[in-house]
Amino acid sequence: MKILAHWDTKMKMQRWQILLIPFVIAAGFILYSIVHYGVNTPLWDDWDSVPLFQKADNHTLGFSDLWAQRNEHRILFPNIVFLISAYATHWNIKFELLISFVFSVITALMLYLFVLSKIKQRSIALLASILIAAWFYSPIQYENWLSGVQIIWFMSVAAMAVSLYFLDRFGSAKHINRRLIFGAALVSAVIASYSMGDGLLLWPIGLGILVAYRETKQSISVWIAAALGTISIYYYHYKTPANSSPPTLFLHQRLEFIRYVFSYLGSAITSYPPGAEGIGVKLTFVLLALLYMVWMKRNQIEKFVPWLSLIGVALLSAVITAIARLNLGIAQSTTSRYAVFSLLYVIGLTGLACAVLDSCTVKRNTIAILIISGVTAPLLIASYAYGTGDLQRQSAFMEDVKYCTREANPDRACLLLTAPYPNRNTILTGAQLKYIKTKHWAGY
Repeated sequence: MKILAHWDTKMKMQRWQILLIPFVIAAGFILYSIVHYGVNTPLWDDWDSVPLFQKADNHTLGFSDLWAQRNEHRILFPNIVFLISAYATHWNIKFELLISFVFSVITALMLYLFVLSKIKQRSIALLASILIAAWFYSPIQYENWLSGVQIIWFMSVAAMAVSLYFLDRFGSAKHINRRLIFGAALVSAVIASYSMGDGLLLWPIGLGILVAYRETKQSISVWIAAALGTISIYYYHYKTPANSSPPTLFLHQRLEFIRYVFSYLGSAITSYPPGAEGIGVKLTFVLLALLYMVWMKRNQIEKFVPWLSLIGVALLSAVITAIARLNLGIAQSTTSRYAVFSLLYVIGLTGLACAVLDSCTVKRNTIAILIISGVTAPLLIASYAYGTGDLQRQSAFMEDVKYCTREANPDRACLLLTAPYPNRNTILTGAQLKYIKTKHWAGY
């Protein structure tokens, strides 16, 4: 009995280490992929940063340049990171990929802390840790892992995750640091908002958390005031991008809008639109079943809040993206970069399922764990199979771009490879390329 007691104590002491191992392994896999497949060449939206570099060289860079819209987004904080990174590394794109990885680690740490604090039974916590780490570091979001400009996405998501963590802590905090914790949540929410437009989604989700924890009217009022201030500043002199859908298009194409949302959510598994759409529908039924179980155990709401928050962020992201991009077709919903949010949806479902299981009696756990593992394993395998292949293809494509842009006078076909947008001025891109070559940046 003494040996068993000693072993149980030892396991409890090492619980945080055991739950951390899956995150370290998954992060290591992606870090290897970034180093192995990353290519030091600007591609697509990377070129949008060049005017900032030119203005910085000419000493004409101002706050308005950092604040200016990039599509629908205000990317004040990422712009600062782009400038510092470019001048510190001669605009080494692979270094930007590593910065994105650092922000991903911050998000992963928040997910780990949610598992550690919300799921008490060791076997269930370990299952949640393995699945959540594997989902978060899935290569299905290969565009994000291999594109320097995607710092925007990783930075915003990291700030959202930090804010959600502090809001959860604030709701359960009973000590003198409550104001400090609430302040950290507010600051993180502002950073998320001015890193990417989707960061604004955090404000209604945060309000829901405060209401769920029955916080004081003062706290709720401060959060609402901060939200209104942040959003008002964001939309001051805002201009709707030319390629956006008409704001009421989704009302006239309701079926296509619903299909877009389902396909967006299913893009965590596959980039094939019909398959993603079907998976999105099935995941929605899973959510409805889990919500029923959460309602039955609503007296333990603190166990479910973080996972519900992640699901809420992903759902809102799917909806606003569908409204803004519906004119581009349903196939556009499976764009790899969107997977950073669709993966949060799957992660939220996984955490919610494990939290519900954790609140049940131990006798049912073994069968439930086997069911969750059996359902999730094929989806994970599919996500990694699609993602790994796409990582390789994207890397090969970027090598082609790197090769052709190193010619003395790249032709129009080459310029269209590096910036293939109908509204992209390839002549300007060519001028920017010459500018970067003159500076010997980005490996030129």
